Amino acid sequence: MLVRTETFRRMGGGARPTVVGTPAVATSLSPTYPTGISNGDLLIFAQGVAGEAASVVSTCTLTAPGGWTNAADRSSAEGGTGRSVRIRIWKRTATGSESGLVSGFSRTGGAGIVSDICAIISIHGANATFEDIQNSNGQDNPVTAPSVTVAAAGRLGIFLPLYGDDSGNWTSFTGGSGADLSVLTQAGGAGGADRRMGVLSASLDASVSGKTESTARTADEWVVFGIALKPA
Repeated sequence: MLVRTETFRRMGGGARPTVVGTPAVATSLSPTYPTGISNGDLLIFAQGVAGEAASVVSTCTLTAPGGWTNAADRSSAEGGTGRSVRIRIWKRTATGSESGLVSGFSRTGGAGIVSDICAIISIHGANATFEDIQNSNGQDNPVTAPSVTVAAAGRLGIFLPLYGDDSGNWTSFTGGSGADLSVLTQAGGAGGADRRMGVLSASLDASVSGKTESTARTADEWVVFGIALKPA
């Protein structure tokens, strides 16, 4: 299940930021930059990691190359010898020359790491900035996205779910019933293959009801980041 809640206060509006090209998710530290990036676009890098034991993801060190700013960090763990997952969010302003594979991110430590899994997203629209960033985490069904607060219409929501699986019950992210969450891309194992990350988007204009995926989940960890983006 993927559930999203949103807090909304109408105070005018502006041009809604848009996603540039197609975001990329890779089971490595080097996803491919989207095509069409322009100078001034906002780049978001979600650095995810899945581990075999509860303490693994919290003890490893995730670092970025110069120019990237850490915006948030969250992990979730089953406890004992269960799976654990973590996402660290980085951001920077694009120069317009970005192409090919993202480089310079690293991870050290974490002897029981199953996999790195990362996403790169480019946002265009009047020097788009973070208006709010929140996260949620947990175990098993449902996967619940965090509530994000926006001050006006015309916002863009980016939602980044990551799960770690040790039971083979996970399938792809769907965006939920009602389809107001659009799945832009996703990658990773589905069904006992340890990790999967998605990039979903939504127009943030009014409150919405929860969105549900039908597949049952057991013995899994998940983290979801919700980012509200506004024109500067």
